[in-house]
Amino acid sequence: MRKICKICKICKICKFQIICLIKRLFKLDNMFKAFLVLFISILLLIVNDSILKFNNLLPEVITGKLSDFAYVLVYPALVIWVLKITRPVPAIIFSMVTVLPFIIINISPGFSNYIQNFFVFGTYKIRLWPDPTDCMALVLLPISCYIGIRLNDRANKSIAILKTVFVFICILALINTSKADSHSPILMPKDEFRIISMEIRPPKEILKRGKIISYNRYLFVCEPNAGFHVIEKMDNGSLKPLSFVFVLGNSDIVIKDDYIIANNLIDLLIFKLLPKGEISFVRRVTDAIIYDPYSLLPPKAYIKYRSLETDPMKIEEVVTGWK
Repeated sequence: MRKICKICKICKICKFQIICLIKRLFKLDNMFKAFLVLFISILLLIVNDSILKFNNLLPEVITGKLSDFAYVLVYPALVIWVLKITRPVPAIIFSMVTVLPFIIINISPGFSNYIQNFFVFGTYKIRLWPDPTDCMALVLLPISCYIGIRLNDRANKSIAILKTVFVFICILALINTSKADSHSPILMPKDEFRIISMEIRPPKEILKRGKIISYNRYLFVCEPNAGFHVIEKMDNGSLKPLSFVFVLGNSDIVIKDDYIIANNLIDLLIFKLLPKGEISFVRRVTDAIIYDPYSLLPPKAYIKYRSLETDPMKIEEVVTGWK
């Protein structure tokens, strides 16, 4: 009972604090309310583009539209604030000029491609995704105009410094939201993939060690995305490499009754372990695995929208690498 009473007291205190916070927000003048909305919108834009999109925490439809609505709310207001516009008509004109490139990019794939090719700085490239439905974000344009006008209610040195900081953050956020993917997929037709994706080879150096299985007098050492090594355990305690089975995209193997089953991106491969440690290929079970086309990505690769199909029954080409 005492614990329940303590919890009730904590809930009452939290409720009181929230009510007080709401009352204080309503007592703020229009400039600070506008500033608060602008700050939250910029924060949402940065979190959406840097965390939600990158980690696929929300569906692409939601994260894409969040960026569009945040852009329309933030950047026209920022332009009005920077230009110190206080009258409605000039504010509307400049806000429309600000969102005009946004509109053209979304309704014209040709213009979008031109912008992508124009803004190339060394290795940095931008990527744009034209979508006419993104223009629905324009419903926030009047609110953005109002925010921009209200931000000009006061002018002093501290406000000027704050404005400079906001401009810098907004430029970085705009660059981040249009950042191009660092890699593009290498696609291969399924028939061709099945010809080149498996080969029994002589032993070689283990470059990256993965799962290790001890089976009878043999060790099977997986090399992630490359295949598995077959090593014999000698009577004197030494190890003798026997062969390397190249299996593209392999991440795991299972051994039972001298049969080895290995995943090969979209397929399963079955091998037979012969009495002297040789490996014999038995057969391939096609389109057996829901695969991850991003498993071969380098660790620090940046892919904004991870939308490649994972069902092998629905694809004609397989992602065999990234460049």
